[in-house]
Amino acid sequence: RSDSYVFENCTSLTEITLPGSIGFLVEGLFFNCTSLTDVTISDSTTAHGPSVFEGCESLARVTIPDSVTNIYVRAFEGCSALSDVYYTGSQTKWESVTIGNNNEALQQATIHYLADTPPCIVSVTSIGDGMGSIAPVYGGGSYCLGDRVTVGATNISGFTFLGWYIDNTEVSTELEYTFTVQGDTEL
Repeated sequence: RSDSYVFENCTSLTEITLPGSIGFLVEGLFFNCTSLTDVTISDSTTAHGPSVFEGCESLARVTIPDSVTNIYVRAFEGCSALSDVYYTGSQTKWESVTIGNNNEALQQATIHYLADTPPCIVSVTSIGDGMGSIAPVYGGGSYCLGDRVTVGATNISGFTFLGWYIDNTEVSTELEYTFTVQGDTEL
């Protein structure tokens, strides 16, 4: 458990994964963190206190574990960008979560019930130089919808890394690329 409003107005905070040692998100923990876009809450968390994400106007994605049984008033008030909630339980279990008043952003977001969703496959492929040489890539595998995944290419002498592509569209030119799984993905 941490102090109330400990990260209040921390505008440089953009993403956070909360550790397993936090069982209750105290009042106003991330109040008015206007640059926060992505939050993953630990499996041991059971409740969100009042105003925990209030005013986080850029918060677009949040992963909520099925251990959460109560989301207090105004926990997501003013989170106007919230579009996707990844809930690790089933729809039936989500419907038993107590959600306090003034959480319209949470209630209007798309809820992805991960327990009801088959795994997503992330495939990574390196295209050779036409002479049989291929640079090693990593990060492919089976993931849950909403997982943050990092894929990478190994920088080897004699190879030129051109970038990461999805459906022939360049998404990154960095050796490592991190993204949120939205479904089966080929890079």
